[in-house]
Amino acid sequence: MSIAAGQGKLTRAVKDLQVAWRETQAHWTDDVARRLDTEHIEPLAADTRGAIEAIGQMGQSLLNMKKDCE
Repeated sequence: MSIAAGQGKLTRAVKDLQVAWRETQAHWTDDVARRLDTEHIEPLAADTRGAIEAIGQMGQSLLNMKKDCE
């Protein structure tokens, strides 16, 4: 799998999680749901955005290295 493909899969997985979580929040609105959102869902989304950006930068670096070696 290429870096771009992995980045795309991770991006799609995060979007799917966010959609599923929004649907869940429509029915689950107690303190446990709010704590899960605050302690796990929000930090996971933020960390994953950072990872997706880093993967993109790494992919670009690898492309540059490959061009330099040609």
